[in-house]
Amino acid sequence: MRRLSGLLALVCLAAVCAPAANGSQLPSGFSDQVVFSGLKEPTTIRFAPGGPIYVAEKTGIVLAYEGLGDTTPTTFADLRTEVYDSGDRGILGLAVDPNFSTNPYLYVLYASIWRSVRLLPHILASSLHDV
Repeated sequence: MRRLSGLLALVCLAAVCAPAANGSQLPSGFSDQVVFSGLKEPTTIRFAPGGPIYVAEKTGIVLAYEGLGDTTPTTFADLRTEVYDSGDRGILGLAVDPNFSTNPYLYVLYASIWRSVRLLPHILASSLHDV
């Protein structure tokens, strides 16, 4: 009975992990294109009102793009000396202030080198961008 259960679990796992019969075909009206390349383990992306796009990398780098056509991001924040990025840790999230146009802050949630999860209170986004 144990072998049968193990075999059934393996068959179910194979069925879930198997590629779809139609490959990577997208639904009608959708397209697939690379917007930002050269990223190292990106974990989250946030679009701020007015154009800035922020991309966090697991290691502790937050990049800022001026828009979807920008191919040369600016390093907005380098938190590598603060971020513990082993395993599934690192930068865990970004949030743009809800009132970004009047309160241009970006909030960063990350696993700290001190083995705790910290929320960086805020980074003033207007230090790089005219908002």
